[in-house]
Amino acid sequence: MEKSFKSSETQKQLKRIYRYSFRKGRSVTASFLDHAFLSAIIFFALYIAVRPHMVNGVIARIITFICCIVVLLIWFIADRERFSRHVCRLRTDTANELYRTKLILDPEPFLSQIEAEANVFIHHCTDLLTTDDIKLALEIFGDSVTIVSAAEPTSRARDIINRLGGRIKLISPEDFSGRDLSDVYTVEDDEIDSVIISKHERITKKPSLKKGLFTLSKERAFKYIAVGAALFAYSFFVRYSMYFRIMASVTLSLGAMVFTADEVRRRASSD
Repeated sequence: MEKSFKSSETQKQLKRIYRYSFRKGRSVTASFLDHAFLSAIIFFALYIAVRPHMVNGVIARIITFICCIVVLLIWFIADRERFSRHVCRLRTDTANELYRTKLILDPEPFLSQIEAEANVFIHHCTDLLTTDDIKLALEIFGDSVTIVSAAEPTSRARDIINRLGGRIKLISPEDFSGRDLSDVYTVEDDEIDSVIISKHERITKKPSLKKGLFTLSKERAFKYIAVGAALFAYSFFVRYSMYFRIMASVTLSLGAMVFTADEVRRRASSD
């Protein structure tokens, strides 16, 4: 029972992280406003396109509403697909980091399967690749050597490698062998979950309603204002200028609201 409860809590934390990272740090409020703003723009744009071809305004609005629903439904399906790909990419990147960490901490299982070749120096240490290691490789193999190492070189060792040019080639074990790290090491789903949660620890704590409402930035406000200004300017060059000015007014008002909310949040945090 305790394990099931823990798993349930973990899944809730992961879902919150997935949504937060997918929205690129936007709050729920900001995401909702973006979607509402996009829906309004789509509706008015479709209405402007449909209205001239319809005698009855009510029928024009009904057709516009149906078209808007279809467009939003397609967008929703595409957005869900993008979200699924985002989650898959995030978990894959985390798994690759874990594979790499296991290689650095314990490279022997992987290095032991690499067959020694001419002018190939296999560095078995898990610590940094030092200048002494490079000198030893040069003493054994002469002027030209390929160093296979999972460890990062020190700054002095990297300077020597750069200074000697093509005489020393540093390559990772997986690149040298052409094998995948997953062939040697195993990564469990629980490990991936733990790393994702630890890297996004501050997201797992659900923000209060007050903080959620005021996580709107000035950058977002400027975007709304810029779109509103563009719609207002465009209204002077079209036949149905009133509709564009209505959309511009709504967009500018939304930008002003976001700007005010950001100012309130900044002053509250500074006090």
